[in-house]
Amino acid sequence: MKFPPVTVRPSLIAAFAALATVSLAGCADVNTNVRATSMPRPPEGDTTYRLARTASQETSDVRLQYEAQVRSALASYGFRDAGSAAANPRYLVSIAHATRAASIGLDVPECGDASGSCSMPPSSGFWFFLRSYVHVLTLRFFDREAAREVYKVVAVSRDHDADAAHAVPFLVKSAFAEFPYAGAGAWRVKLHPTKDGALPGVVSIKPLAR
Repeated sequence: MKFPPVTVRPSLIAAFAALATVSLAGCADVNTNVRATSMPRPPEGDTTYRLARTASQETSDVRLQYEAQVRSALASYGFRDAGSAAANPRYLVSIAHATRAASIGLDVPECGDASGSCSMPPSSGFWFFLRSYVHVLTLRFFDREAAREVYKVVAVSRDHDADAAHAVPFLVKSAFAEFPYAGAGAWRVKLHPTKDGALPGVVSIKPLAR
């Protein structure tokens, strides 16, 4: 006896994939890879800063979310936002972010090293069929007094959600997990999501090979 073929509608597949993505984002720990460089001695004294935005950078909800959370993180380390004050702040802080399908390469020059800090392992197990996305956050600090860049940190995560907004708190939290960075290094940060809208908690930080 032959059974008729089973046809699964594309809409059902899409709905199942969306449900799986929400489930993963809501309960599972999130891993990020981070690479940072800094001056041998962190600067001291004036801690005023201003976020630098180029003319080509859009004012999107994701961009504003990044800026708000970076400001909050900097405030927790004693940095003071100069805003639009006339006086020149000591630091200019630039924020760059991108989200791409995992099959599409990301042009992140500072990730071209052997540490693998800007690559994430592919999905495995039951979720392998879902499309993966890579989210990247790059922060750079320029010191006006020293006339040079003093910090650069790149945080990368990989998941099954094309919406970049949900990755923001994880990338910002992991980018500052080892601030102010001792020289140069690369590490993997495991974070646990929260349900009350607070920033995720850091579960562990493990060094990556340089």
